[in-house]
Amino acid sequence: MTRYLDPKNDVVFKKIFGQNPHLLISFLNSQLRFEDNSVIEYT
Repeated sequence: MTRYLDPKNDVVFKKIFGQNPHLLISFLNSQLRFEDNSVIEYT
């Protein structure tokens, strides 16, 4: 078995980002480029 889980696996992705929505928002903000430099915020 590998030492780390693959975050590209759907189950692992949902487990990581479902329990930590601030990580998902940070990830999306780092990958998406909005025209007016706005960001996604967690409410």
